[in-house]
Order: sequence, then structure tokens, then C-alpha cells
Amino acid sequence: MFMAMAAACGALPFLPGTMKPVTQTFLLCFSIVACLGSAFGAWYSWQIVRRLPDADISVDEQGLWPTIRNRHGALIPWQSIVALREREVLQRIDALDATGRTVARLEYQLKNFERLRAIVLQRANLGGGAIPSTDTFQKPSRYHVFVFGGMLAFALLGAYLGDTKPWLGYGMMSLLVAVIAWEYWATPYHLRITPKSLEIRSPGRQRRVAREHISAIEVHDEQIQYNKFPAVVLMLTGGEKPVKLKDLGVQSVELHQALQAWHRGKP
Repeated sequence: MFMAMAAACGALPFLPGTMKPVTQTFLLCFSIVACLGSAFGAWYSWQIVRRLPDADISVDEQGLWPTIRNRHGALIPWQSIVALREREVLQRIDALDATGRTVARLEYQLKNFERLRAIVLQRANLGGGAIPSTDTFQKPSRYHVFVFGGMLAFALLGAYLGDTKPWLGYGMMSLLVAVIAWEYWATPYHLRITPKSLEIRSPGRQRRVAREHISAIEVHDEQIQYNKFPAVVLMLTGGEKPVKLKDLGVQSVELHQALQAWHRGKP
């Protein structure tokens, strides 16, 4: 797919038609940038696919090891894995030992990756450090600036297009702004951990969720095209809708670890 995009972008300047010199220059620059970007995407995707056969991981009660290697010599005990580091750009999780050295890589593209990650989160030695009885996590200020900036940009674009194409300017752009505004309104941006409950704040709601009302704390992935983006999900009792916590200033695995320690009542 990336190679087809690169070829298509590279062919843009050579399409028949009469264009102004300024337009030709812009099209040439756009074609070069898009072609290089698509080519890089193709190379990067190939690197990921090429290493997948060697990335399979096997697990048992004692630890994990690369499937292609002998268990006896390659076993990594659960006790030696003390931290996990998410690498969203590289689409993997690095398992680290006490010295900070990467001892295993869990590729997002692995079959049953979510199950593998759940096993690692449960069995690895990640609970060595106790969390404070009160802690705060929140989205950075640039998140709010980016959302409002995006809504303003689409609103101005809609007003500009409205005179010539009302259905696109006033219709589609207004719908897009409404969708962004609703997503922002409903998305939690602030989390505070207290001894007995979680204080969760979004622009449209502020709520307290008691410890006993949380049945499980899990990490789920949101699939966007070919990439996965993890988020912590609070499963609630009584059939209530789960609460998704994402991009609150820390990695999802770190937030999961902190919330799990709190949920277990660890001081």
C-alpha cells in the first residue's frame, strides 16, 4: 500500500494539464515530500513484518522466552522483569530488568497480544514500588489547546467554504466540529487517586468512583488503521459503562500498575 502511494505521489508532477508555475512548484514539492514519506512508511512496515517471525513469545509459570530459542537457556524469570516501557511509535512494549536493560520485546502485532500483555502485567514483578495514598494524573495543557485550535480551524474552514459549497462548509464542517466537541466533552482529562475512591473529571462531568464499585482494571487497545494505542479501562459493577483513561501524563502500563496497587489496598 505504501509503495503504491509513493508511486502515485511521484507521478503527480507528470500528469497532463496546464498549471501555473506556482502551482507546478507546489505540486512538485508536495510530491517529493509525500513520496519520501510513503517510501519511509513502506520501509518501516517491512522492518516490523520482517522481525515478527522472530518475535513470538512463549510463557509459563516461571517466566517468558523467545519461542525460537530453547527455553532452558533463554528463560526470563518473572521476578527479573521490574518495569515495562511502552513504545507506541515502534508499536511494542519493552520489558526491563532492575538495571533498566531491555530483556524482552512484546510486539503489538503478535497474535493474542492483549492476552500476552495481561499475563505479563499479572505475573511480572511490577509492584515493587508503593504508590502514594493520593496522586494526580492529567492530560497536558497542549491537549486542550490542540482540541480548541482544531475546532476553530474547521469552523473557519467551514465559513470559508460555505459561500461556494454550503453542504460542505456549513454541513460537513459543522458536523465535524460537533463530533470533536462531543468527544472532548466526554473524555476524562483529570484523575485523582484518594484512599477510598477515584476522582475523575471531564469537561462535562465530575464523578467519584468508589473502590468497591470497580470490578477490574484492564488495559485495552484502540485500533486505528494498523496501529494500536493502549488505554486503561475501569470495569464497573452494576452493568455501568466502563471508564476509559488515556494519555493522562503517564504510560498506560504505569497507570495500570498504580491503579492496581490502589485497588488491592496496597499502602
